[in-house]
Amino acid sequence: MKEKSVLAKSAIFIMILLFCSKILGFFREILLAYKFGTSYVVDAYTISIALPSVVFTIFASGFSQSYVPVFARIVDSKEKKMFFSNVLTILLIMSFIICAFCFAFSENIVTIMAPGFDSKTRDLTIKFVKIIAFVFPSMTTFNLISAHLSSKEDFVMSNFCDSIVVNIVIICSILFVNIHNLFILPIGYALSMCLSTMLLIFYSIKTKKLLYKPYIKFKNYSWKLLCSMAIPLGLSLLVNQLNTVIDRIFSSTLGEGITSSLNYADKVQSIFLTLTTSIFLTVCYPRINKYFANDNKKEGIYYIKKAISIAIYTSAILVAILIFYSEPVIKILFENGKFNANSTIMTASCLMCYSLGIPFYALREILTKTLAANKKQNLILKNTIISVVCNVLLNYLFINNLGYKGLALATSISGLISFLLLKVDIKSINIEIVDKEMKTDFIKIVVCLIISVMIGKIFIKTLTILFESDLVFIVGIIITGIIYFFITLFTKVKIIYWLLNKIKAV
Repeated sequence: MKEKSVLAKSAIFIMILLFCSKILGFFREILLAYKFGTSYVVDAYTISIALPSVVFTIFASGFSQSYVPVFARIVDSKEKKMFFSNVLTILLIMSFIICAFCFAFSENIVTIMAPGFDSKTRDLTIKFVKIIAFVFPSMTTFNLISAHLSSKEDFVMSNFCDSIVVNIVIICSILFVNIHNLFILPIGYALSMCLSTMLLIFYSIKTKKLLYKPYIKFKNYSWKLLCSMAIPLGLSLLVNQLNTVIDRIFSSTLGEGITSSLNYADKVQSIFLTLTTSIFLTVCYPRINKYFANDNKKEGIYYIKKAISIAIYTSAILVAILIFYSEPVIKILFENGKFNANSTIMTASCLMCYSLGIPFYALREILTKTLAANKKQNLILKNTIISVVCNVLLNYLFINNLGYKGLALATSISGLISFLLLKVDIKSINIEIVDKEMKTDFIKIVVCLIISVMIGKIFIKTLTILFESDLVFIVGIIITGIIYFFITLFTKVKIIYWLLNKIKAV
């Protein structure tokens, strides 16, 4: 019980921290939209900042993601210390090579990632990429130290640096940029990562006595285990990243502003997703790994079930709100300056289609972590490849009839396909993720959702008669959320009472 109480405290603290970061994230996107709208500048910036995520996933993300389950299985304390130095040294060498490669072949990279860009947008993107390429060593160091801290159930500083510090620096760069000094955008992005990495290094040395000595050893059990887990997981994460890249490739052929609209919509739905399921998973993942590593399957499944229940409960109301009110949400958040009414319509349409996949993105993340904790990376890779192939085929199918909206819809459907495949694999390793109590909760949630949305729509319709303001929709959305919470409380949805008890125990 004491362990679970500590976990609840960590979850609440990170929730507050991430909430602040997402407010900053909203402000960052609003500011970018105000200054440049859905223009070629944002198109170029969107493609260039997508590169670090894709390239990092190719060579390092599998290692940082697999670090926690491998670290949990190392018994010898001396080996644990050398394990960190060994992994970081190898990944840093790789990151410097990748950095030089991206700088030298930036033109080829942009041609692959955005084949439909006109010459003006393409040239700007190439210049941005040459600057952003230097972020890879910092990104590698940051992610591995974050993984090391997570293995010790220390999440706060890495989350603070990754979300608060990074956002503040990027916001400052957007504030100072104008059409005559556009290079401030990529420089700000690179500096944000460098600064957050330096802060995390200082914290780790000062408070955790983290030691690093250049050290390379390929022939030891821990490194071999890490590679056996990291390579298939990294490939699966890469293939997953390709979903976004493929969408950007298709969107670059549809004209100026489409890439920007998809980016804004994706950011909005991802922010909501992070504030729900991702918080709980971030805190629980190291402990889930420890339970499975120690053959304590019962406790590991306990947290997985709670994560699934939280995902269903929170994503249900988010989907309903974003489907019915995507346009007023985008209008209130972004429609200022260069972001005009046409930009609002495009972005809102993308958001509505993206929102359909929110429950499946959340459940996919949970089940992927479950397979990773059980060292089933090959299954993750297989399922991810299938889902990406489906995404490509659906993009081809939908783009002719639905245009840019088809790209967002294809992503949501591929999320559903991925979840269904993962569900089959979870069952194949004898893990039951849904019990009778959860099924009852899910039925109650659906009923409560329908009632809440109906009452909310009546409330908003009444308010629009009395007041002519877009803020009416925001008030109506808040009221809908409050009604949903109290109806689920009244109908005794179990996950609500579990969460409230954890909060009271803090």
